[in-house]
Amino acid sequence: MRLDVDAVFGGRADSPFRDGRLGSTKGTREVFSELPRPLIHDLFPAHGLEFRSDDANQVQTVFLAGPSRTVVTVSGIDLRLGLTRAEVVASLGAASASGPPVHDPILGDYGPWDRFVMPGCRVHVEYALQGDGVRRMTFSRRADQPH
Repeated sequence: MRLDVDAVFGGRADSPFRDGRLGSTKGTREVFSELPRPLIHDLFPAHGLEFRSDDANQVQTVFLAGPSRTVVTVSGIDLRLGLTRAEVVASLGAASASGPPVHDPILGDYGPWDRFVMPGCRVHVEYALQGDGVRRMTFSRRADQPH
C-alpha cells in the first residue's frame, strides 16, 4: 500500500477511505468530543496506519508503525519501516533535531529519534532500540507542529 502524506494533509479525514487508497481495509474510528479540542482517531492496523483529525474533520497527524509494508511518500520521497537511520538521512537530509534512546518508567523504552522539516510537514522518525531500523514514523502538518 502506498500513501502520499502531502495529499492527505488538509483533506477530509474520511477521504483516504472514500477514494480507495486503503482498499477494502476496515478501520475503526473513535471521536473524542470531551476534549478541549475534540479529535477524531482512525486506526487501520492492517496497514500500520493511524490518522488524527480535528473537529473539522481535517487530518492533522499520520502515524505509521509496524509491522507494515505501507510506503509513505512525503515531498516525493518514499519512506517505509525498516529503513536504516543512514538511509533516512540520505533520503531526507540532515535532521533538524535528534535525541537518544529514552527509558520512561511508565511509557517504556523508546529508541533514538530524528526530526526532519519538510515543505509540507514535519517527520518524526523513531528507530529501534536494537539496531537502527525505523520503528515508527509520525507526520505532522506544519501548522500543528511542536517547537
